[in-house]
Amino acid sequence: QAQIKVQEITKKRGGTLEKALRTKFDRKGVILAELGQPLDVEKLEEDAIEGGAEDVEVVDEEERVAEFITSVNDLASVKAFLESKGYKFLDVRTAYIAAIPASPSDIEMKAAFNLIEKLEAEDAIIAVHKNF
Repeated sequence: QAQIKVQEITKKRGGTLEKALRTKFDRKGVILAELGQPLDVEKLEEDAIEGGAEDVEVVDEEERVAEFITSVNDLASVKAFLESKGYKFLDVRTAYIAAIPASPSDIEMKAAFNLIEKLEAEDAIIAVHKNF
């Protein structure tokens, strides 16, 4: 039922579904964590490397929030390591992350967000993953 709804919503907005779409995304562990005062990017990167994260990025400097990316298998151990270092977690989950991110124009971005909004409003659809 969800697949039919996705096709219907996408077609109605002039889009098409690509075959083998799942191969365009990698399943990863994602940890959103609050950072201490003051923001120390060098320490953040050291903790990410030492803890086994694949990547780390400050996603909100003002709110002092960082996103750690891990393999799915390492998610629990990276979380435990970061917890031992005093990080407080806002979100810990697995997610599909684009293997090759797209760079849509402003008009394409507006259309994409409109489509995502319609898809997320459907009860039969559990999650929507974007590649930009």
